[in-house]
Amino acid sequence: MNLLEIFKNTHLKRVNIYIFESMLPRFGAFLFLPILLRFVNPEIWAEIVLMIAISEILSKIYLFGFQSSIFRFAKELDDNQKNYIFFKLVKRVFTASILFLIIFELTNSYFWNIFFIFEYGLPLRSALLISCFSSINLFFIQYIKSLQLSRKLFIGSLFYTLSNLFLQFSSIFYIASNYGKSDRMIVTAYLASLGISSLIRTVYYLKILKISFFEQKAKIDISKFYNFARPAAGIAFVAIIISHGSKLIIQNTINLEIVGKYFSYLSYASIIFVIFAATQEYFSPTLYKLNTKQTLGFRIITLYFWTFGTIIYLTIFNKFSFLFIPEMYSISNTIYLLIFHIQIASILRSIVGVFYEINECLRQKFLLLLFWSILFLFYIPMINNLESFLNVYLLFFVLLGNSLIIYSKEYRVTLHFNFLHALIYILFTQTGLLLVNWGIIMLMIIIFFSFGFFILNRFEKLRRLT
Repeated sequence: MNLLEIFKNTHLKRVNIYIFESMLPRFGAFLFLPILLRFVNPEIWAEIVLMIAISEILSKIYLFGFQSSIFRFAKELDDNQKNYIFFKLVKRVFTASILFLIIFELTNSYFWNIFFIFEYGLPLRSALLISCFSSINLFFIQYIKSLQLSRKLFIGSLFYTLSNLFLQFSSIFYIASNYGKSDRMIVTAYLASLGISSLIRTVYYLKILKISFFEQKAKIDISKFYNFARPAAGIAFVAIIISHGSKLIIQNTINLEIVGKYFSYLSYASIIFVIFAATQEYFSPTLYKLNTKQTLGFRIITLYFWTFGTIIYLTIFNKFSFLFIPEMYSISNTIYLLIFHIQIASILRSIVGVFYEINECLRQKFLLLLFWSILFLFYIPMINNLESFLNVYLLFFVLLGNSLIIYSKEYRVTLHFNFLHALIYILFTQTGLLLVNWGIIMLMIIIFFSFGFFILNRFEKLRRLT
């Protein structure tokens, strides 16, 4: 095996397109965030992330799993059916968004100050705006991924990233320079930039997919969309409540400045999950066609691959964190490592849960997720410090991952899942992982790429079985 052989691998080329598409918006943020954090104080950054959290939760409500259905059934639709589904979606999204806007406007004086320490205003209205366009964007992204139009997907993300960077740079720097780092107009400008950029990408996707805005009469059994969407929607909604809803809870019990510092590190740490999710979407169609025994070995080695990859990212990021995170956002090493361990836990739990997608046991997965989520959400309002919250968050993923064995009976996967968490705990608490030198890091990177090539070869063998 040589370096040229690795980069000529067909699956590596295709996976890279999926990753680049998913990473482009994050890459723009990666470039912009170090500058942005120097122009806004932690409280303003915390409010930006909280408004995005509200928008993401609303998007999942609007879509109700339609993005999962279109990913599953897109290739079965003709043009009229495609237009019919799109019309149904747009009507649902805009009807729901108008309804939520009315509800917020009529009731905010009764509940807002109970849950949030900042005032209701234009930022929330902007969050409602971007939730509409981000919902439609997500639908189109899943649609195009299902059709495997990877280059079109990449171009759409390029439009989104460039327009968003331009709008955010120009608007936020103007506001910060003229009105100060604590002005809430920065929040609105950030959110409005996301909304406009999403609209630009939506227009591009509409053009390449040749979708009409007008309702079409089509012979299509919409029930199969809803039947597949309901459990998928439940899982997606509970997952988003855990990831984003928990942010809305802790901002009411933990100092907003500390929450803003946490969000700054989380913005960088979560990039690894974005890469994982993009790669998983490439593997999923093949995994769905095979039984779980055939894919068991492949799923186990991916547990190790992503754990190792995250540790490498952690050590490299630590070397350059002073460039990305301003001094006023700094946190302790304990919290820093917990944030990354949670990212690993989320990835490993997702891999363990693939059994349920392969065997279409989404209802069972939803019930397990719902049970642990209720316990988690019930407990975290009692927490008043960030380290305790992160420890409970980590425990949630570990318990959820172990409980998935109830239906799957995949004891080998669960054993490896727990072994890796024990190993990570030892590495993060009993070793000087953050102090490793560049020689060791380079060796780790070489091993990582060799490991990745091995996984791609295993994946090719699985494809031959379909």
